[in-house]
Amino acid sequence: MVAGAGLPAKTRAAGTTAPSRGYPTPTAAGSTARCRECAVAPGEAARSASDLRPRPAPKSVPPARRFRRQAGLSLIEVAIVLGILAVYIHYALGRAGTPIALRDTSVATTYQEQIVNAVKDFARRNYRLPCADTSGNGLEGADAGCGNDNTQHIIGGVPYKTLGILPPSSVGQSGDGNYLYGVFRTAAADLAAVGERTGSAPVDGEYRARLDMAKALRDLASAATDFNRLRVTGDQAAMGAWNCAGNATNVAFLVVFSGARNADGTGTLFDGPQTGLAWPAGGTPCVAAPSTPVTETYDDTVRAIGFAELLGVLTR
Repeated sequence: MVAGAGLPAKTRAAGTTAPSRGYPTPTAAGSTARCRECAVAPGEAARSASDLRPRPAPKSVPPARRFRRQAGLSLIEVAIVLGILAVYIHYALGRAGTPIALRDTSVATTYQEQIVNAVKDFARRNYRLPCADTSGNGLEGADAGCGNDNTQHIIGGVPYKTLGILPPSSVGQSGDGNYLYGVFRTAAADLAAVGERTGSAPVDGEYRARLDMAKALRDLASAATDFNRLRVTGDQAAMGAWNCAGNATNVAFLVVFSGARNADGTGTLFDGPQTGLAWPAGGTPCVAAPSTPVTETYDDTVRAIGFAELLGVLTR
């Protein structure tokens, strides 16, 4: 009987080892074969199931993407950059060609309001208004001051030295000639001159003082329009058309700013009814109403103070 015959298939002769799943099997040549299931070499620790899973290959950047990263700006990106530069250059050239840059308009109108407040303060201290600067030196009037002739120095430059404020040329890109100042003057009530109007004696504390100016303002508020003196006309809208000879209202004083451009193309800084006004000589003392809207042919700004408003300031 052959040894091992009749035994179960799993039984083998002494000295042999049945192959076991997961373990190396010695071969005749003494080498070690890896089992197909686990691929563990002698001396290696058994790996877990997760270690046996195939690992993904490292990602590589496609050649097209590598080229794009190294190529710099695309044609579309270059076009966008050039378009932005073109806008900036156009904007800069437009500002350089404008007498007063648009960015300075708000600064200029703020200065205009400063002039108005300075004139009000002057009235409180001196019981009169300054007359216009008609010589361009920053002082009211001419070399002899306002003088006694109430038909002169009605409208002209801003007397900034008399008011104690900075000159218009110090504001943004504007100049002295971009502003006009006007005051109401008439023989019956010259607001640029101190007068005794209440009958006070020279020894009285109210002689030619606040009450006298207040009386002049009250009289002017109830008087008919004088179409030869300082006045504002319509606004081309609710207040009617521009008509200095028939549609106008007298005011105590006014300040005009020429705007950022010569909107009406007349060759002067001012538009509308004030087109004929010149700095510092002045001209016909009639300007558009403050409510006149800005249009393609008009961009001036007018601040006009009426008799009643100035009276409230004086008696406050």
